[in-house]
Amino acid sequence: KTTEPSVIAQANSSNLNADAPAFVPGGDRGTGLAATEDTDESDVISRLPKAHKMMMRQHFMAANGECITYYVGRLKSYNNQNGFGFIDCKQSKEAWGVDVFIHKNFVPHPWHIGQPVEYAVTLNGRGQPQALDVNWLPRLPEAPKPGAVRVAQGPPAAVGRLAAP
Repeated sequence: KTTEPSVIAQANSSNLNADAPAFVPGGDRGTGLAATEDTDESDVISRLPKAHKMMMRQHFMAANGECITYYVGRLKSYNNQNGFGFIDCKQSKEAWGVDVFIHKNFVPHPWHIGQPVEYAVTLNGRGQPQALDVNWLPRLPEAPKPGAVRVAQGPPAAVGRLAAP
């Protein structure tokens, strides 16, 4: 049984959308963003793989019933001797103008500079932001350096070998 060409054309045209984003080769790998050279490194969420995004809690309900969004940043620095560090986050920096303090009780062992973290913020006695209700996400893969050559990994080529009969 054959389908008439007009029926096929009608079915295909119903799936087309003039408002669809343009196709970018090598772009949108499940992040919803096109891969560009000028990706903002401070926007951690845009660099998270889909599996990491699924681990995020997104928001929580405060005691007063208000829905509050978690921040997502990266561990900027940490000092084992003093027992504290700081989180770099674009959104929290816009809100308070400084990096967010994180106490040693909320830092995993081993910790890694640059590791993404989802957290809520409270203000300490001096009115400075401090992380609490912390959720550490898996480390991000290394971003390729500009001009770096990627070497393919795999089994060595069987050059000069003949298949056995």
